Amino acid sequence: MASPAQKLRAIHLYRHTLKNVISWCVRRDIFWEEAERIRGLFEKNAHVKESQVIDGLLRKGEAELYKHIHPDPIIVPYFYGGTMYQRNPPFPKEMHQVMDFGREGH
Repeated sequence: MASPAQKLRAIHLYRHTLKNVISWCVRRDIFWEEAERIRGLFEKNAHVKESQVIDGLLRKGEAELYKHIHPDPIIVPYFYGGTMYQRNPPFPKEMHQVMDFGREGH
């Protein structure tokens, strides 16, 4: 039976594989075909119960992922490293926001 750590490794491998595929396949129709193929590979080995065999399959899958990793992956624009990350930096501390819109002191 798969341990919780092995299940977590399999989930991470699946998610990272899909994220890598989306960097290679910009068109969604191609991505969905590839995602179905990858899902089939994971489901084909879902019946395996021996811990050593599961570890071997995970190592093989991780090696395959790192062999095909995209050199310049797509990063969500507002995440760290994305094109819009911290595009609007915070105001300096000397500035403050006035909420009464010109009615100050009245």
